[in-house]
Amino acid sequence: MSRAYDLDIPLARALDLIGERWTLLIIRQLLSGDQRYSELQNALAGISSNLLSMRLRKLSEAALVELVTLHGGGNIYRLTPSGEALATVVWSLDAWAHQYVDNTRPNLPRHDRCGQALFVQWFCAKCQRQVEELELDLAPGIS
Repeated sequence: MSRAYDLDIPLARALDLIGERWTLLIIRQLLSGDQRYSELQNALAGISSNLLSMRLRKLSEAALVELVTLHGGGNIYRLTPSGEALATVVWSLDAWAHQYVDNTRPNLPRHDRCGQALFVQWFCAKCQRQVEELELDLAPGIS
């Protein structure tokens, strides 16, 4: 049985959905494309079949992943648009882990047109410029 944060904070509610062990790794794997159950299990060495099933069911109930039946038979798992919207979060966390946990170069996603590595940057629509981390005012968003 999973434990919920039971806090009225959007981040806590999001972590209730995606913060359990293996969940972000499943999402990360699905960001590379649709996958059969067996492909997910092979890619995520160490996850038990029962746990993978539970996590996929919870992600489906949260409308982050959908199970698609193929015309020739069989099923694949696919991220929904809400699940795909987690790409920035997953790749940012992965880059952070490379830099601050493993002290390695991050394996950043690349622009499909030119091959250049991509990174996340804050941008102010009013000022029409990138904003450095030292310029962020996080207090209004924290409740």
